[in-house]
Amino acid sequence: MHGLTQIIVPQIIVGLLVLLVFNVQLKMMDSSVENQVMGDLQNRADTGVMLIQEFARDIRLVEHAAADSLTYLDGRGNQVAIFKDNRLMKVQTTNLQTDSTKSISYNLMLSDLHFELVSVLGQPQAILRIRIETESTPEMEAGTRTHRYRAFANRDIFLRNAAIN
Repeated sequence: MHGLTQIIVPQIIVGLLVLLVFNVQLKMMDSSVENQVMGDLQNRADTGVMLIQEFARDIRLVEHAAADSLTYLDGRGNQVAIFKDNRLMKVQTTNLQTDSTKSISYNLMLSDLHFELVSVLGQPQAILRIRIETESTPEMEAGTRTHRYRAFANRDIFLRNAAIN
């Protein structure tokens, strides 16, 4: 009996060690995928805020700022609309003289896009407050979890050209 335990016990210990190593490797792979997804989502949120900031440089008059859309007139006489369309951010530019429209879509994986105008010292269109939220999809994640990863980006932009007008 003693000889039998000497043969079986080391194999059981080796088997348990192999299972432990594989479980640690799987957890590390899950963690790596989670980090990659979170990094990608944060980059998309930050990119969205920077894109809106670049478009906002030329705002002359904000016509409409709502929860998920912004419409304004730019310095070239165009009407620009930035809005959420499913998980995309779309920028639609309409030349008011020729009535031609150009549309650009950015795949930011949006779950929320929020615009708000903040007045400062009696100036009604002084600051444009932007809030972007991105969210993962089940295809992006490892495993079969039901929760989703989210990333956020916020920015307050002083509308210098609108404040001067």
